[in-house]
Amino acid sequence: MTRNSSSPTVGRRAFLRGATALGIGLATLPALSSPVAAAGRTSYTIMSGTEHETDVFVVDSGRDGPTMMVVAGLHGDERAGYLAADTIAQWGVECGKLVVIPRSHVVAIEAGSRTYDGIDMNRVFPPLGGDCMHPLAQALWNEVVKHDPDYMFDLHSSRGIYQSGDGGVGQALFPTWTVPARYRGEKAARALNDYYDLSGDIAFQMGNTLDADRHMLMHRVAGMLDRPGFICETTEKADLDDQIKWHLFAVEHVMNQIGLPRGALADGDDDTVSASEPSGTDDPAFTAMNVELDDVWQQYSLSGHDDTPVVIAKPLTIVGDDPCHPRLRRVTASDFECRIEEWANENGRHYEEHSGVFALEPGVHTLADGTKVEAGTVTADTDKTVVRFDERFDYRPVVLTQAQTVSDSTPVVTRTRGPWTDGFEVYLQMEEAKTGEHHDPEQVGWIAIERGTGTIGDRLFEAGVEKGVRSSWHRIEFERTYDNPVFVAGVQSLNDSQPCGLRYRNLTSSSVDVFVEEEDSADTDRTHGEEDVGYLVIEG
Repeated sequence: MTRNSSSPTVGRRAFLRGATALGIGLATLPALSSPVAAAGRTSYTIMSGTEHETDVFVVDSGRDGPTMMVVAGLHGDERAGYLAADTIAQWGVECGKLVVIPRSHVVAIEAGSRTYDGIDMNRVFPPLGGDCMHPLAQALWNEVVKHDPDYMFDLHSSRGIYQSGDGGVGQALFPTWTVPARYRGEKAARALNDYYDLSGDIAFQMGNTLDADRHMLMHRVAGMLDRPGFICETTEKADLDDQIKWHLFAVEHVMNQIGLPRGALADGDDDTVSASEPSGTDDPAFTAMNVELDDVWQQYSLSGHDDTPVVIAKPLTIVGDDPCHPRLRRVTASDFECRIEEWANENGRHYEEHSGVFALEPGVHTLADGTKVEAGTVTADTDKTVVRFDERFDYRPVVLTQAQTVSDSTPVVTRTRGPWTDGFEVYLQMEEAKTGEHHDPEQVGWIAIERGTGTIGDRLFEAGVEKGVRSSWHRIEFERTYDNPVFVAGVQSLNDSQPCGLRYRNLTSSSVDVFVEEEDSADTDRTHGEEDVGYLVIEG
């Protein structure tokens, strides 16, 4: 299987066209000290022999794809940006190219100063033409033109917070005027705030548009190249480590959106360790597939499992509109049984539907790409059951739950509250007409996985949480594209206590539509309040 073969690729623009338009001749551009090797990392020096000598890192996957460029350190006292860029320079990419200049203004960094010799290095880039107003700025600009990025980041930090009244610009992404920069930035900011639980002043916002009216690097990128890009500003009121994480998240999120996922370098390319390279651990046995379900029990095969896995097989498509959900039983290492279960007030007969299935060995796992996953089972009933993870997550994970047994034939779904970094709550929920009645305990399987994108085995995946899903269709846009996607999802909040499940339609390589389906045993009202939907999408 060709990894991410359906990812959108961006053709490389002809350099001569851009150079001619900018009035830059080939002779003015510094050559690489060594050629960029396919599927490897190289570095070279610009401004050699001067006090402004600094390194450029180029990670070329050797495969077609977009180019991302990251620049940092224009202001020497803004540590978060250049420290984050130091890490980004160690990343690999699965396609396309990543170019990083982590420490642009080395002498200012060494002095710990915003300026050096009275020069603010981010105020010497004329936005609409002409030479830059400092040799270092011109050298940096030549690198931008040479690598011709499809997207670009300039990483900074501020003493204050954007629109807080303190005069700062921290906690904001400032997009160039080029479509779709603002759209990509809004998605990244929302995901960053959700992942790190940022709210109030500390939450990331979208700043004003960079419309080529100031002598700054990204304004020149907008005015002369018309490329999507961002100034990313964190606030120095936050811990330095947090600022670095926020920069890394923002850059990687946009990379994923444009089809430039992180990955390992090919073996033997160089001695540099990529942040995404396999750690030597083996990925756990898993199954990911799409299945067709009926209202009678059918058996589905699993392969490669030594132990009985946790199986998550939901949600259902929407061929038949009677409220329903998948029900599992007889889960073994080699197979399981599943059928469509309608609520008891329906007639029990249902059209065939489709569902994604993800099965994973129980235990605590660290995938080769560093993603943390934990799976297990717990005995639960209609009262609250608290599940504690064996190992705490750094941030709230995606949690998917489903009954694995049929000890009691009364229709039932699992509802989840939380999750938190150390665990979650799970309940069995019968239809509304049976509120207060007892349901025999069932064995509930659960899978918790860190949010984000990654690779398990040879398959790309992402795990995420979509907030604000109600009883009307809601589009989930994936961070990247997937061949033959398997979509597994469930409601992972208890904002509205009415019994419900999840349905989906229009599953494509890049998005899916979902809605929360409330049953109608006690009344005809199927409207449901906003819930969080946890999901996993993986290549089939």
